[in-house]
Amino acid sequence: MKLIEDIEIIDLGVYIKSTKIFAIADLHLGYEESLNNKGVMLPAHQFSDIKKRLEFIFETLAKENKSVKTILILGDLRHELGSAGLQEFRQVRALTAYLKTKCEKLILTRGNHETIHKYIEKMINVCDNYSCKGILFLHGDKIPEKIKENVIITGHVHPAIKLSDEFASERLKCFIAGKWKGKRLIVLPSFNPLKEGVDVLFEKIKSPFIKNLSGFEVFAVAEPGKVLCFGKVKQNRK
Repeated sequence: MKLIEDIEIIDLGVYIKSTKIFAIADLHLGYEESLNNKGVMLPAHQFSDIKKRLEFIFETLAKENKSVKTILILGDLRHELGSAGLQEFRQVRALTAYLKTKCEKLILTRGNHETIHKYIEKMINVCDNYSCKGILFLHGDKIPEKIKENVIITGHVHPAIKLSDEFASERLKCFIAGKWKGKRLIVLPSFNPLKEGVDVLFEKIKSPFIKNLSGFEVFAVAEPGKVLCFGKVKQNRK
């Protein structure tokens, strides 16, 4: 589904046709290990689920004859705020090695979970933000001093939309798109399958770029590859 000219949603990421950039956000590798350390025991399937989803995306891109030159991870590749656990280290190493086979350039824009990232810098290029042809890519937890680009693409927020009736409820990961100081702002969902996300209709969004969500459009990912446009937040709140 096309968001704006040249920018298209491909499952949980965005593809920029003119630059052949594919971007995803918030993988939070090592999250299971962090939960286990807190006494929450979960089957270790997070990494395999992420890998399968990525394989589906690259197969979709190939079928549509969309080549990828650059892959951007918009922050929070890792989960722990402090030192890395063994699971995190192994998953980061395996994932970056895999992604390098799918592109010419792999870049991580530093997120708030990349507080200790020296080992990551040996596996992937790390920067505060990345700019290309009028589009600024960054994590989204901080606003840079100067922004010249007309389009801003971030992660960080983990947007989702909660759908419910009298019998059940379901939370779908979603993209949100709106305006920030006259510029186009696009926020990506979390790529981590265990991070359901924050309901953009009724929960507080923690982003320095977003003060009022009412005018933002919602694009929900109902299942792999299937994107639904729900219109603006204020319409869904009614």
